[in-house]
Amino acid sequence: MGLNKEILYCICLQPKRENMSILHQIIYKTNLSPEQPQVPVCVGDLPTYHYKTHPEMTLEEVIQELTDSPHLPGVLILKNGDLIGVLPRLKIFERLGHMYGVELYLRKPVYKLEQSLQVKPYTLAGHIRIDDAVQRALNRAQESIYDPIVVIHEDNSMGLLDMHVLLLAQSQILANLSNTVGKLEQLDKAMSTSKHMEIKLQNALELLAQVVPYHQVALYLRRGKKLELLLGRGLLPSVSEKKQYQMAADGFIYEMLKKTRQPLSIPDVKMVAIWQDLPGLGTPRSWLGVPMVHGEHTIGLLALSRVSFSPFSKDEKDISQAFASRIAIGMGAL
Repeated sequence: MGLNKEILYCICLQPKRENMSILHQIIYKTNLSPEQPQVPVCVGDLPTYHYKTHPEMTLEEVIQELTDSPHLPGVLILKNGDLIGVLPRLKIFERLGHMYGVELYLRKPVYKLEQSLQVKPYTLAGHIRIDDAVQRALNRAQESIYDPIVVIHEDNSMGLLDMHVLLLAQSQILANLSNTVGKLEQLDKAMSTSKHMEIKLQNALELLAQVVPYHQVALYLRRGKKLELLLGRGLLPSVSEKKQYQMAADGFIYEMLKKTRQPLSIPDVKMVAIWQDLPGLGTPRSWLGVPMVHGEHTIGLLALSRVSFSPFSKDEKDISQAFASRIAIGMGAL
């Protein structure tokens, strides 16, 4: 099917109406736990697109795909499985809009346009935090700032991340963080008004996710010499079966938390020889444990984890401690 300049011009100017809805979905639904709303931690949690082509495919075929899928930010060009180039959507249509652009490139292999544009793929590992990714992306050359980013996931798969989605994600996270006091006030209200403890705790974990993004979180209550898993979010599938999960409360890490009554952040559990997996969480990568203190007693543990290397910051530790304190007060009667 031939595409004339007028059609190409309309496609080029077509607004990306779907970005906000896509972001809304991912902001409250991570790939790790699609059934429970969560805020993304790193760029690997954001939606990426996997439209790929080989260098010999004609640009006209690529244009047709971009026309049918207006949310695609561009196309990955692979040869023998290796990434050799990226064609950003906007730059494709911009070049075709030049004099003789259609005649020169439309029915030619995509590598012709790729060689002409000389867009160097900008890659980021999937574990990079969103705020860090924004800073890195904005430090690119002026003409490349809004090019899509190639995200390399832990399984070495690749996807294109739209720069608009990345910026919207950061905006949402900053908005939540700036309203930390408001979230704590909401927590106080939720803990005082709801009659059912499980509803109170679920509300608490939802509010916490908005200011301290995590992949998994669990609440443990000390009962005698055991830590009993009360509930959590993003837990392993077997835990959702409502089975009783317990662990000894005399483990080294819990004893340290109990003694210091302060949060403990472990940037990479792989580097900790004494690490003991907590029930339901499996083996995370970055972990934060916050003792829940009520009066003179440590009654339980709030454990947050991230499956990628994304250490918790000091601010996140302080906020989590404030949440744990309020949760402990609400749980004190249990």
